[in-house]
Amino acid sequence: EDLTERQKQGLARFKYDGSWNLAEPENTRDLEKFFDIFNDVYFNGVLTGYGKIYLLSWQSFEKRFGSITPGGFCQPIRPGNETDPRFKIEKPSFDIVLCRRDLNGPGRIEDIRTCLLVLIHEMVHAIFFIFKCGCDYGCSQKTLGGYRDVLWGGYHNVHWQAVAYAIEKADKARGH
Repeated sequence: EDLTERQKQGLARFKYDGSWNLAEPENTRDLEKFFDIFNDVYFNGVLTGYGKIYLLSWQSFEKRFGSITPGGFCQPIRPGNETDPRFKIEKPSFDIVLCRRDLNGPGRIEDIRTCLLVLIHEMVHAIFFIFKCGCDYGCSQKTLGGYRDVLWGGYHNVHWQAVAYAIEKADKARGH
């Protein structure tokens, strides 16, 4: 339980302001609030200033990205030559796009919970997109975790899984 001051502040914000506005469930303000809380609690604030969050209706999401994409995705934005390790990526960023099913419907509490789980899932991707070397030769190949990574394009490699497991373990330790 060695928490940094930033993590303690994030937990306090979650405790006193970690609610969703059910009168206006399709707003991005709540998503941004939870992004900031998760960023502080799980990542000690390192994603601050690097990304944007979008919430699209199921129809808009499917029309724009297709139905094969699950509840959201994280799109890295790496200006310059991101696949050559000799060049530093200038101002990397990311967009997290989430799909809202029916946050006004009868199962809206579960849909909001799912939306938040997808948000943190995509935040783990964002950490790797921003801070991991993305060159095609060497670094990316070294982090592949076997057959599953080939299927998922290396996005859920052993390192990603370790971070996801650490978050899950920390949540269970706090009783969430």
